[in-house]
Amino acid sequence: MSRKLLGLPLVGLLLSNLGCNGQPPAPPPIAPGDYASIIGYLKQYIPQQMAEHQVPGLSIALVDGQQLIWARALASPTRPGACK
Repeated sequence: MSRKLLGLPLVGLLLSNLGCNGQPPAPPPIAPGDYASIIGYLKQYIPQQMAEHQVPGLSIALVDGQQLIWARALASPTRPGACK
């Protein structure tokens, strides 16, 4: 019975480490007000996430206070009947 209990902490450590591997890499540091870098990152990141989560389309806006900086409507080209 004690041998089974000795393996229990090892199983717990293994399971806790598996959960750590699922995190995506952090975005690169971007200086406040560097909208070109933010927009460039979003143009790459959003289509990847849409494909991964099977999102057919979305609209996004980047605002600073009350000022509109950037806005887009995106549609997945791989899904029939996706937004156009």
